[in-house]
Amino acid sequence: AADVVFRYVGSDCTKSWSDLQKLLATPAYDFPITADDSSVFIVHQTSRFGEQQGLLIGWSNDKDNLSSSVGGRLLYYAINSTFSIVKETSEALLNKHTYWNATDLRILNQEQVFTFISDKHKGRQYQVGTLSVKLDKYTRWLVVTVVRAGAFDKRAKESEEAVKGKLGELQKEAERRVDETRKFAALIFLAIVVSSASVGG
Repeated sequence: AADVVFRYVGSDCTKSWSDLQKLLATPAYDFPITADDSSVFIVHQTSRFGEQQGLLIGWSNDKDNLSSSVGGRLLYYAINSTFSIVKETSEALLNKHTYWNATDLRILNQEQVFTFISDKHKGRQYQVGTLSVKLDKYTRWLVVTVVRAGAFDKRAKESEEAVKGKLGELQKEAERRVDETRKFAALIFLAIVVSSASVGG
């Protein structure tokens, strides 16, 4: 079922975030992070169905390892996430780029990095990294990593390579699940339409 695909993606995000947390806790970085001030999440970037753009596919530390579902649960868009760090980061990305499929965000194999200042956390500054993952000729996912600014100030070069490595691992996991994702694309789209119709009615 589609739930299985999303559960895997959520697990992949959580594992990647956990590895990053462990790395930043080492003496080389000495920069502890928590689920409240950092995240790894994946957003539906492009597809044949415009309604899918911005759909939150998975995120780290989702207690159910399940971001969304076609089986009786509403589908979530990143900007509507109840997880504040995901919601605020998504808003900052759209404020900067306007659209999830903006040209700068769709450059394959090239990370985009920027910082933003949080209005909800007393001016705290965050650093965001994104990577576009191409699943097929129509579909792309955007992998997003966010941490408090300053996390990579120590040993900057090594940190950059480590983050690229984690993004690369997520890309491999995404590619491995391409076939499953394709099977459920139509169901995901249908669920969005049904959910929208229910809200509208």
